[in-house]
Amino acid sequence: MSLKTSINKTKLPAGFKLVEEIPGYGCLLDYGCGKWTTHIKKYVEDLGYIYCPYDPNIKVNGIVTADDDGNVISVLPLNFLNYDCIMCCNVLNVILDNDELEKTIRKIKRLSSRDTKVIFQIYEGPDGSGKPTKTQRNEKTDRYLRRVRKHFPKAVRKGRNYIIVK
Repeated sequence: MSLKTSINKTKLPAGFKLVEEIPGYGCLLDYGCGKWTTHIKKYVEDLGYIYCPYDPNIKVNGIVTADDDGNVISVLPLNFLNYDCIMCCNVLNVILDNDELEKTIRKIKRLSSRDTKVIFQIYEGPDGSGKPTKTQRNEKTDRYLRRVRKHFPKAVRKGRNYIIVK
């Protein structure tokens, strides 16, 4: 799916600005990074983090591939790492199947520790009507918040399009 929905070659997903609020350094997992990561990698590394891109839909021989700029994107997250932050920007809203959506949130939960900050950025669609298109769910952030809270009970909404787990 991300090959069809990953459209930003140079613009940083707005959710990454929230990373500036996280004290300390460490490993940042960009879950569902899409195929253009150079600008994100630079931003995250300038903040002092190790950038770990992951996208389950970008595969070559089922192991690893590279984005358009030659950066390696893992298709298997490194479960042995302790992630200080997990970003999931504009991913949940492109998963049309409810079971897959649930599975994705569960996987992010498994990849986090109690000290991991998790940030979900949601695109509600042009009108948030709840009427899905071929690539978008178009649901309000509060609907995702209910789903996320099943796995992250302390999740809170921040602003219009963010769900934060501290």
